Amino acid sequence: MRAEKKGAPAASVVSKHALRVKKVKKPICKPKKSGLKKKKEVNKKLIGSEEEVECENKYYMNFDFYFKRTCFRTMTLYFKTVFKPFFEQWKHKRSKALPINEILLQFTRTTHPGLLESLKGSAKEYLELLKLLVFSHRHNKNDSYLSGLLVDFSVVREPMYRYSKVAQERFFEHPAFAFLFSWFATDSSAQTFAQAKFSENPDEKFAPRMSLEMVHLCGEATEHLTRSTHASSAPLVKYLQSHC
Repeated sequence: MRAEKKGAPAASVVSKHALRVKKVKKPICKPKKSGLKKKKEVNKKLIGSEEEVECENKYYMNFDFYFKRTCFRTMTLYFKTVFKPFFEQWKHKRSKALPINEILLQFTRTTHPGLLESLKGSAKEYLELLKLLVFSHRHNKNDSYLSGLLVDFSVVREPMYRYSKVAQERFFEHPAFAFLFSWFATDSSAQTFAQAKFSENPDEKFAPRMSLEMVHLCGEATEHLTRSTHASSAPLVKYLQSHC
């Protein structure tokens, strides 16, 4: 046998499998045994479904898109929640054929006083895009007041349900949407709402991560708004600077 040279390092064999990047596998989420009797079978199913949701959430928290889409979902939920009293008021007055835009007008004058006046000729477009945001959950209801939309519902819904960088860019390309996101990310009452939602997640790392993601997305929204040459961009930027 040939003698090894002194001082020469022993050759190490690296397995091909060791070089492969470890992938995060989606777990098979099975509910734990609850120990309930047959007469409580309904409760067992409910407990099982909750455990499956928690397991699913833990899996998705391995990916950036999960936090980004949650930001968009929370933002939309906030405006939908704040708009709800105005919508309920409108439903009671439908017999008088009150246009839905009248309620959107009242809502904007209450939440953002002076904004529509500063937008001048772009005010109507702003209200049309606001309508898409607060009614995004009714995208398939065929409501008469949602006909002839300015842009497709997918522009609002894809960042929430099929997030991608392209979907995010499509959303922020519209100054009204970039403004609304920036407002949500910087307004104190909106952020109180957001933090309350984030704290519902039992994972202690979730809320801090969401706050960081919100700051990052707000920066991108504001950058789009500042860079835009649309007629509404300058008044929207000025309004943000003076009210947030």
